[in-house]
Amino acid sequence: MKIRGYRIELGEVEAALREQSGVKEAVAIAWVKESGDKQLVGYVVGEKGAKLTAAGLREGVGRSCRNTWCRWWWCCWKSCR
Repeated sequence: MKIRGYRIELGEVEAALREQSGVKEAVAIAWVKESGDKQLVGYVVGEKGAKLTAAGLREGVGRSCRNTWCRWWWCCWKSCR
């Protein structure tokens, strides 16, 4: 999939998210904005009691990732109770 001119493998994004501490499940999608631009979005489900933040996930994925997409993706999450 191409987003902002970069070839993105959504499976690679999902794998990088799942490697983060406290992440139980992850999925990545290309969200198409009203303008037609695509935005890379990662959704995660946290393990019970995990305290996940978008900033923490970005930082963790960014440390282990050399790809450009690490710099501009964003995420949402849901904690398991």
